Amino acid sequence: MPKSNKPKTDKQSKTKPIKRSPKFTKIDILKRALIEALEKHLGIVTSACKTAGCCRETFYIYYREDPEFKKRVDSIGEMALDFAESHLHKQIQDDNPTSTIFYLKCKGKHRGYYEKQEIEITDRKIEINVIKPDDLKDDK
Repeated sequence: MPKSNKPKTDKQSKTKPIKRSPKFTKIDILKRALIEALEKHLGIVTSACKTAGCCRETFYIYYREDPEFKKRVDSIGEMALDFAESHLHKQIQDDNPTSTIFYLKCKGKHRGYYEKQEIEITDRKIEINVIKPDDLKDDK
């Protein structure tokens, strides 16, 4: 039986119709580039903006106005903090005393690892003026 040259209709075709992916706007593409650049530069906004080819003001507009973009940016900030903490732990393992002291001052306060400042006041009179925010409004 000779084959027909007619194109198959959807009912005759055994394959499903191709679904079109959603079209991305230039802003969507720029936001994606900014997120990728932020990951590369560990959350440093200026470096990420240079890599993505936009200004910092644009980045901060997206950050303020797009909750999903803000969420992803904040997540990258946490990732960068984790990265720094892992390096701090490596330095502690390598017996770096400065890193060990820093860690204990930050994380070991509840165990007494903190610095106290002692202020010695002798026979001098000290006067402290407290200015309330409402008092500042009257001066304007």
